[in-house]
Parts: sequence; C-alpha cells; structure tokens
Amino acid sequence: MGVEGIAQARYPFTVRALEVSHICELRLDRLNALLDDKERVQQAIISMLSGEVAFQYSLTAELIRQSAEGRVAAFLLNLSRRLVGRGFSGSEFNLPMSRVDIGNFLGLAPETITRFLKSLERKGLIEIRRKSLKILDEGGVAALAEAGE
Repeated sequence: MGVEGIAQARYPFTVRALEVSHICELRLDRLNALLDDKERVQQAIISMLSGEVAFQYSLTAELIRQSAEGRVAAFLLNLSRRLVGRGFSGSEFNLPMSRVDIGNFLGLAPETITRFLKSLERKGLIEIRRKSLKILDEGGVAALAEAGE
C-alpha cells in the first residue's frame, strides 16, 4: 500500500485496515506499459508522488520542532484536512487509530496522547466519544499546533 515500495519493488510495511476501506491495485509491471503513451497518467502519478514527499517532509519537520501537545493538535488538524481533501467531514470523524498507534506515529507514549486529548477536550476544542472525534474549535486547535513549535 502506498508509494514506499516502488524503488525496491517490495514494501517495507504491512497494512491493517482500521475501518471499511477501498483499495485499487496498480501493478508496477502494467503501470510502466500504461505510462509509455499516457502523459496525463504520468502527470497524475508524478503529482501523487510529489504530494507524498511533501507531506512526509512537512510531517518530519513538524515532529522535530513541536512540543507533545503541538504534535497531537497538528495530527488532528492534518487528519481533518486529509479527510476534507477526500470529500469527507473534517470536523466530525472517527479516529481510526488507537492511542498506541497514534503515539507510535508521533513518537509519544500512549498515556501522553490520552492526556493531551483529554486536555483538548477540557479546553472545549474537541469532543471525543469512544472513537468518534468532533473538532469544536479548529482555530483553537490550530493555535495550539502553532504554539507548540
């Protein structure tokens, strides 16, 4: 899944669906033949790869300079914006990852994730009900993400 395995023709990760998902298999051997005469497809693939590189770079830069609370706030905003980009609600959504998975992703302990999510909720910025998350004050979450730099 994803573009990480293209260079080595082998993926370094395993994938676990956290909720109902749709995938599209794109075999590299067939992709090469398709790209030979389809400029629009080439441009779409280049754009997708460029977007992934830019996303990973900005994520790494954010993680290096942000406080723990800033990381959690930025994570929620990033997830929200990615959902909006896919045509879903960015203010109310399921949080598909466990606290352990979020912690691994952000380089924080699961207890830290839980503490900061509760802190955001006490401040009236978000509302959490099990795996359902509602962003009540996007500007306030953004301010914490920026202040955490």
